Amino acid sequence: MPGKDITLLVLAGGLSSRYGSSKQEEAVGPAGELLLEYNLFDALQAGIRRVIIVVRDQVPVLLTERLSFFKNRMEILYVSQSACYPSDRNRPWGTGHAVLSAAALVSGSFLVVNADDLYGADMYGKAVQHANQVTNEQGFLLAYRLRDTLSENGEVSRGLCTVDEEGNLLKIAEYKGIARKNGQIMSGTRILNGSALVSMNAWLLPASVLTGFDVSFQTFSKQHGADPDVEFFLPDAVSVEMNKGLFVQVRKCDGPWCGLTHPADLMQVRETILQAVLNGKYPTKWM
Repeated sequence: MPGKDITLLVLAGGLSSRYGSSKQEEAVGPAGELLLEYNLFDALQAGIRRVIIVVRDQVPVLLTERLSFFKNRMEILYVSQSACYPSDRNRPWGTGHAVLSAAALVSGSFLVVNADDLYGADMYGKAVQHANQVTNEQGFLLAYRLRDTLSENGEVSRGLCTVDEEGNLLKIAEYKGIARKNGQIMSGTRILNGSALVSMNAWLLPASVLTGFDVSFQTFSKQHGADPDVEFFLPDAVSVEMNKGLFVQVRKCDGPWCGLTHPADLMQVRETILQAVLNGKYPTKWM
């Protein structure tokens, strides 16, 4: 069965500091569906049957209630990230650590996604398509065009990808304060190319990288453990593995992507979901 060997690893433990409330529990569908539900639907349609959801602390009751439809069709496991960081730190260590907290449950290839982004069926289809090419030396980044990932309601931060002629990722450069201004996409005073590919944290990786992630995190926590604001980001962890020989191929996804960054994004996301339901891309309710 396509996708049967992929574990979908959902990061649902973020603090949502800019949004102001838990984006992972925000109702976006016409019957109160979460973004996570639409991601699971697309993953299920692509053939993915195993899911690990990383939460910050205890599993929210809303998640278990909303995901009952999928629990009967997919293996859904939960991991508490707070159980995996020191008791003297009151906030998560970041996306790299969130992935690492699920290491004991991951085997084969795994696909990382954010719970507060909707990636679209094309991304999940491409992930399944490339899953049999994942090896200890080869992974993939499912990327999007910058212009398709902006918010109309405020600035965003994005990691712009640099690739070689064969499509291998060379580096990711983080740009902050990105917004459309006077018909152009700007980060501060710098004009950015709207066609540039950006990472939305959709990584398809071999489980073997998690050993390297653990080594990197141990070094990172010793250096920065006293700083409550520093985070161990997933792209940084991947970059260390790339320096040790991991090749990451970048594949463009057509989306449509949508996500929650600012509170005012909610109305736009709900409209996008509603149109997708009306167009038959998603059911009006889970059967």
